[in-house]
Amino acid sequence: MTEEIKQNDSSNLSQISEEKKSSALHIFLYLLLFSSLGFILQGIISIYYQLIEKVIKPSDVDKIRGCIETNFDPSSLKFGIAALLVSFFIYHILSLFINRKLINGDIKQESLVRKFATYLSMFILAAMTIGGIIALFLNYFEGALSTKSFAKIGVLIGFSLTYLCFYLWEIRRKNLSGKIFNILMIISLAVSIATLIIGFAISDNPRVAREKKMDNALVENIQDISDNVSDFINKEKGQLPKQEDFKTKEGVTYKKLDDKSFELCATFKQSAGEIEYGSNVEYRHPSGDNCFKYNVKCLDSTSDSSEDKCSVEIEKADDIENTCSNYGDVVF
Repeated sequence: MTEEIKQNDSSNLSQISEEKKSSALHIFLYLLLFSSLGFILQGIISIYYQLIEKVIKPSDVDKIRGCIETNFDPSSLKFGIAALLVSFFIYHILSLFINRKLINGDIKQESLVRKFATYLSMFILAAMTIGGIIALFLNYFEGALSTKSFAKIGVLIGFSLTYLCFYLWEIRRKNLSGKIFNILMIISLAVSIATLIIGFAISDNPRVAREKKMDNALVENIQDISDNVSDFINKEKGQLPKQEDFKTKEGVTYKKLDDKSFELCATFKQSAGEIEYGSNVEYRHPSGDNCFKYNVKCLDSTSDSSEDKCSVEIEKADDIENTCSNYGDVVF
């Protein structure tokens, strides 16, 4: 019995000694593996969130409030595509590489580095799953569990729970050379590629994205010019600047319609029919030439207000509805 204990102690010491020799490499491999997994999850979740924003219609509450727009965010979608495009290749190659090292005995099945990195990642995945479940109940109790929020929470719980279960199985498996691991890796790879295809399908191509950025710059110029007009009419006691005397920014034309209204016009390369996240609904526009009409509103001259007496307000088109707030998505 004593001899057996000594042999076990000797074996453990030998294992620790071998692990110390290559522990730096093992730490690097597992950190890179789980970092790439984190980016995969970010990418997948970002892409499916934006797909949900594109596909699922506003909830009944939003319809009552007159909300017809979405919170579709092209920047979040592009980040998801970029993150997934880079990380899915690294993750799956590393997974197979580490599995090969486990089979060959280069990394011991009872390796402390392997256990620590895997259980730490499982803790994070478990926290994500619990957070998603909490969000589900929170939305339900708040009466804000719309189809859109339910779908987003489902994506979060589904993918985090799937990878949690996979690593719970992986850390406890005995047959390292079995085919199950490779099959699961193929499924994971297929899901990543399918998600990338979806992301590219709902994303603008680089040319359109570049042209939309140019259009956004034009809209910013128009907003700046409207502020300049507001400053002018307050200096000139409610008088609009003459068309030939007022200097605008490149790509924007100023047109005085009458004493109380004017237009700022520009030529846009792309239409902005669907409001992107953070955009102003009043500046929705088609492609080509488009003008935004502004009306001058002045306070009564007898008012004691210390604020500017005159302001300019953009005239909202008849077909523009109110934008949707985040009501109905308590967490997301």
